Amino acid sequence: MGHAAARAANLAVEDGRGLPRGLPRRHRRAVLASLYQDWLSASEALALGAAVSIAAPLGDLFESLIKRDVGTKDTGGLFGVHGGALDRLDAALFSLIAGYQVWQALT
Repeated sequence: MGHAAARAANLAVEDGRGLPRGLPRRHRRAVLASLYQDWLSASEALALGAAVSIAAPLGDLFESLIKRDVGTKDTGGLFGVHGGALDRLDAALFSLIAGYQVWQALT
């Protein structure tokens, strides 16, 4: 594991402030993204950004729970040292579903 990855892993576990610090940044980015197009208002972008930024860590935690129950470290070797496909896509799968549900609620 590289120095940056090791430091990030230590901060996520020991510091515990990664998620609370990241949520406002993700919300700001979603609102800023809404300024560059006309089909999504700032409030809609904020709702979408909030749902996705909460769902992504939940997807990662859910996948970690499954791995602990099974007793494995990786869910495959598709991406080499990065683990399996589920290790890379867990947050994206949860975010996709949460984003779709919020989008359906907004339209």
